[in-house]
Amino acid sequence: PVIFSTKWFKVWHKDLRTFLWQKKKPRIKFKNLCDEKQNGGLAFPNLQLYHDAAALVWLREWILLKNTKILDLEGFNNKLGWHSYLRKPKNKIDKEFKNHYVRNSLINTWNKHREYLEKYTPWWWSPIEANTLKKVNMSKKYLTYRDVIQIRVGRYELKPLEELRGDINCWLNYHQLSTQFNEDLKERGFSKKKSDFELLLCTNEDKLLSKMYKLLIKNELADEAVKTSMIKWAQDFKQVITIEQWQKLWRNGLKFTCSYNVKENIYKMFYRWHYSPEQLYTMGKKGSTKCWKCDELGGNYYHLWWTCKKATKFWLIIHEEIKTILKCSFKRKPEIYLLGIIDKEIPKEHHGLLQYMLVAARNSYAQMWKSDKIPTKENWLMKVLRYAQDAKLTALIRDNTLDKYMEDWSALVKYMEKIKKTTEIKKCIFI
Repeated sequence: PVIFSTKWFKVWHKDLRTFLWQKKKPRIKFKNLCDEKQNGGLAFPNLQLYHDAAALVWLREWILLKNTKILDLEGFNNKLGWHSYLRKPKNKIDKEFKNHYVRNSLINTWNKHREYLEKYTPWWWSPIEANTLKKVNMSKKYLTYRDVIQIRVGRYELKPLEELRGDINCWLNYHQLSTQFNEDLKERGFSKKKSDFELLLCTNEDKLLSKMYKLLIKNELADEAVKTSMIKWAQDFKQVITIEQWQKLWRNGLKFTCSYNVKENIYKMFYRWHYSPEQLYTMGKKGSTKCWKCDELGGNYYHLWWTCKKATKFWLIIHEEIKTILKCSFKRKPEIYLLGIIDKEIPKEHHGLLQYMLVAARNSYAQMWKSDKIPTKENWLMKVLRYAQDAKLTALIRDNTLDKYMEDWSALVKYMEKIKKTTEIKKCIFI
């Protein structure tokens, strides 16, 4: 569809946010929601960018100049070639061209994203076609900059007229081409490689719309590469968490399960979902900034999850039990227990089981978020055994067998047998 006003996109996005948050205050930025999952986002659709991506996909016809029937029909009253309008600044495009309902929408979208998509003079641009009067039944193949430019000793030069004989037979046309080339070289220069936009349009046809959308969303969220929650976690931990560590969590740390209940907890922790006493007090809610657990001042998010006396006691219990289950020793670090960023100290074969145990611990603790109590070891174990069903279903979906599942959870089975919880094992793991 051709939509001129951005007003409708704002209205639709508002309706989507109202439905998503149920008329409550949003806890995650809209930009972070729209980001790709591999970058810590939730891949929520940005309707404005989907519309722009669809328009840019149609511009492929204007750029490649192959589908002449469509181009003749769409540009029946063009004065110059298509590349002339793609090259001209927004304020110099003639009114006759913009009077066309579809052309106007497409060219406006192109001008909106042009600086990002093509920072340099595009290699696909044809100065000869741009400066040629538009003719009906266009059939001639026009030379692009990629056809007429050569690189010598690191410098861009126009090929001599002798090499272009057959395509350019008139010295006057060659002189015009040379003048245009020198102007573009001075104004914007040329890139050594093809742009992502050119690679997408000229060499790829599969899933073009989704790939174009990803290209636009990448530019739209360039300033959100380091999210606010990432900075806050680093400040709380008093250490740097590298982008590589975050990417490992997003790209690999979520692949251990198919259960959205489990993934939900990981996303909630990353985006600091739960309201702390300090946040509620700042929002104007009744109450104080005292911690709900230890009744001391300074009840911020990190204190409630980690530095509070009762929270510390809970995580010490969980830490000792996990070491006993996995039969390996490692340090009790907040990034492991709160975010699931696992160290190299822990063997890789235990990562899946460990993630389930950590999610169980965090969910058990969150269920008593505003209480002055903490979960017991038994509460945590029962939660772990419930997640065993999610692990079992994940194994059946992905592998269609339970061999790897039984191997991964064997450490917990031995632990439960040791503490004489055989009945629970049979109910939750083997059934």
